[in-house]
Amino acid sequence: MSAEAPNSLLTALRRYAEPLVASVIAVLLARAGVLGLLAGGTLWAVLLLGVAVGAILWAFTAYLRLRLAERAGRKRAAGVLSIQEERIAYFGPEIGGIRALDEIDAVALSRGPDGHWTWLLAGRDEPLAIPAGAEGAEALVDALAILPGFDTARALAALSRRAEGSVTVWERRGRAGPHSLSPPEEPQARG
Repeated sequence: MSAEAPNSLLTALRRYAEPLVASVIAVLLARAGVLGLLAGGTLWAVLLLGVAVGAILWAFTAYLRLRLAERAGRKRAAGVLSIQEERIAYFGPEIGGIRALDEIDAVALSRGPDGHWTWLLAGRDEPLAIPAGAEGAEALVDALAILPGFDTARALAALSRRAEGSVTVWERRGRAGPHSLSPPEEPQARG
C-alpha cells in the first residue's frame, strides 16, 4: 500500500461522510426497529422503522447532491461563489453578480462548446451565470435544493447530456416574468 493510499481513502471518507453517516444511522434504526417488532413492541418499533426510512431518504438525497456537485464541477473554472443568508454571490474575472434565492425564477444548466457546465440563475434581470467548476460552486446544489420543487435528480440527469446548449432544470410556478436562460455574451476584447 502506497503512502498516498491512506490520504486518498481519507479524502473519499470526508467527501462521502454525509451519505455514509446517514446510511449507518438508517441501518442501526432499521435493525432496532426489526428487533423491537420481534420482541413485541410495535409502537416504538414502527416509529424506529419510520425514522429509518427518513434516514434512507436523507442518505439518498445526500448522495445525489454529492454526485451532482462532482459531475458539474469536474473542470475547474475561474471565479469564487459565496452563499450567505439565502443570497448567492459569484465573483468572476469578467462577470459576476448577486442573486437572492427568492428572486430566482428559473435555473438552467448550460454546456458550452468546450464541455464546461454553467449554472444559469434567471430572474427579472439578466441571468447570473456561474461556472460549475468555480471555487465554492459545489455548495450551490445545497442552496438550490431549498427552492420549492427543485429536483436534484433532474439536474443530475441534465449533466449527463453530451450536446451543448441549455436545459432548464427548475422554474418557479405562478410567477410570470420575462427571464432568459441563455448564457450572457462573452465580453468582446477591445483592440
